[in-house]
Amino acid sequence: MQRDAEPLHRVTVHVQPRASKNAVGEMDAAGRLRVAVTAAPADGQANEAVIALLADHFRVPRGAITLERGKTARTKIFALRGAQISAPAHDGNAT
Repeated sequence: MQRDAEPLHRVTVHVQPRASKNAVGEMDAAGRLRVAVTAAPADGQANEAVIALLADHFRVPRGAITLERGKTARTKIFALRGAQISAPAHDGNAT
């Protein structure tokens, strides 16, 4: 299977670590997807939690998501590989 043949989408995300619940929100005025995670921003825990949420939200495997920029910042850029990125799942947990 060639990874280069899969569509690649970049998503800019604004992360709120140590939130009261995990949730994928809406796009903010700057075009960033707002994501809240309960994990602390230590040892990559929040980044892993964001990847898990994005995978569930966009219905792609965790391995299809990579953090391209912003490892220690709240604003991050993720690359997502897969065909159904443009049709995210809505589970009713959006903030």
